[in-house]
Amino acid sequence: MRCKLLLLATVCAFSASAQITLNQSTYSTWVPITDTAFRLDTNAVYPVISAATNAQWDLSTATYTTSHIWFYYHKPATSAMSPNVTFADSMFYAINNNLRYSTSLMGGINATGIQYVGEQVARQAIPLASLTGGMNDSLVFLAQNSPYTSTFNKLKFPATMGSNWGSNYNFATNFTLSIAAYSMNNTPCQRKTFVTEKDTVVGWGKMRVLNKSGAVTGYQNVLMVKTYWSQSDSFFVGGSPAPLALLTAFGLTQGQVVAKFQYNFYRVGELLPLLCAEYKDNTFSSTKVQTMSIHEDRLLLGTGVNDLHAENSIIAYPNPITNGVVNLRIKDQSVSSFDYSIINMSGQVVQKGQALANNGFAQLNSESLKVSGIYYVQLYNQNGIIATLPIDVK
Repeated sequence: MRCKLLLLATVCAFSASAQITLNQSTYSTWVPITDTAFRLDTNAVYPVISAATNAQWDLSTATYTTSHIWFYYHKPATSAMSPNVTFADSMFYAINNNLRYSTSLMGGINATGIQYVGEQVARQAIPLASLTGGMNDSLVFLAQNSPYTSTFNKLKFPATMGSNWGSNYNFATNFTLSIAAYSMNNTPCQRKTFVTEKDTVVGWGKMRVLNKSGAVTGYQNVLMVKTYWSQSDSFFVGGSPAPLALLTAFGLTQGQVVAKFQYNFYRVGELLPLLCAEYKDNTFSSTKVQTMSIHEDRLLLGTGVNDLHAENSIIAYPNPITNGVVNLRIKDQSVSSFDYSIINMSGQVVQKGQALANNGFAQLNSESLKVSGIYYVQLYNQNGIIATLPIDVK
């Protein structure tokens, strides 16, 4: 059944609120932990969102889909690329439907804004037998720093109504290919990426949603940012443009372009927007919605008080792991048991179960955590999710 979602975007003179301004001081309490976002159900009618001032956007009747849960993994970090780097965001690039590699965006928050200066790639060897038929064929991304030619400004401070900023940068990612059919043996290759982004603050007001426990939150102040993003990729083999046949085999085209058109609603002290609405083109029409997702961490419970960070009271170690065993140290020693789910980077639940705790200690032993990659362990009690813990499996 398709369910109708009513969105209110009206100015209410009797409950006027002051617009917010985002600057360095409004992020003084932000710490790099894992953020979670739930997608709105694609079978529901998406809300009509329009730029407005002193608006009230009500998404409290939204329907989530549990098959698409997005995890945004932030961790403390430093980098030789810039002394301003204080955290890293884990992400992956999809080469095609079956191949992808992970990278870390190196960022920091300073008086200028929330900025990223480049990417850090760990060595990754990807077998290609399923694609090429060659048992020894492989794609290897080398361990490397890939600095941006100029800073990527996620938010430019001060961000307030009427603010606008842009980013225009490029970077290179090095890898090698071994494909017997092409007489390639650790042949040096490169992906050159060019990115353009333009951001404009087009509205402000208050928004309420459903939190991860299903309760309606209180209204939260948000700043509405319209974002245009475009990325172009070109590929080179041995310093020359990659041959067409090779690109076709990987499902790539030379100079391929991907564009995104978004409304992002930012709160004070949060990197991940409360609501991200992505559209298929620059009309931002309600009939052209691609996806909508809601940030489900640190949400109000309808009482005006923020959720506590359960991650701060539950620690997973060692991290990374190599033997499929995760130890959990739990601050609340009265906890005797909890349910858990293990989720991979694609948002798929690969295992569910129940664990016992004793004197603030518990252990998870999972075959699913013996395959290298980034996973997320979600812990539950009777009230819903209490923590989402990132696990790096080597």
